[in-house]
Amino acid sequence: MITRTIGDRSVCPIGLGCMSLTFAYGRQPQKKTATEILHKALDLGYDHLDTARLYGSGENEVLIGQTLKGLRDRFFLASKAGIFPGNEKRMVDCRPETLRKACDASLASLQTDHIDLYYLHRHDYNTPIEDSVGALADLITEGKIGAIGLSEVGAETLRKAHQIHPITAVQNEYSLWTRNPEIAVLNACAELGVAFVAFSPLGRGALANGVGEAGSMMEKDFRTTMPRFLGQNWRHNFALIQQFNAIAET
Repeated sequence: MITRTIGDRSVCPIGLGCMSLTFAYGRQPQKKTATEILHKALDLGYDHLDTARLYGSGENEVLIGQTLKGLRDRFFLASKAGIFPGNEKRMVDCRPETLRKACDASLASLQTDHIDLYYLHRHDYNTPIEDSVGALADLITEGKIGAIGLSEVGAETLRKAHQIHPITAVQNEYSLWTRNPEIAVLNACAELGVAFVAFSPLGRGALANGVGEAGSMMEKDFRTTMPRFLGQNWRHNFALIQQFNAIAET
């Protein structure tokens, strides 16, 4: 079987992003169905599971912890901290004390004593990246996490962070219609020996016929906050994607 390397671990090249089991896209599955999905994923060979403290305000990690308790040795576990729900909009907070509390909460929810890969979910511009990475390095020393990742960062931030402690992975959005990593991040990852983990490689469902015409998404669907899925933008994109899918099927 073909594998990819993240740090010192070999994993299936396609990971399972668990976000939509409790959060974000359309109507979430019932708990019974979500549980079945997780077990089926392991049976099919998905050994890289990705979650975050933000997803479902912690419910996502709880689901994984309850469902896969006793099966921890069968998968590489990634989680994230640094974005938190707010009253009107999400807050980014990557202060060392915040990260430590979030990690402890995640470990409890996931019912494990170790997270293999722990990401800063976003760059906190009010906290030096060096301070945030230094705090995560302490968590490695304590055995709570195995490696440090960064999510949605640029090449310059990656290089600054890597000087404090080796960064194992960068997770940015990357697909046929989201190509920003090609500007500089992919080259920086190759230069530093950092794994690049693409999220939303199917364009948040758009490239898999998972989004209908404009206005068809549910009100609470996370994609309704993104300009690419709204109004005239989406009508234009939808037409292009239909052409793409037609070509792909021939």
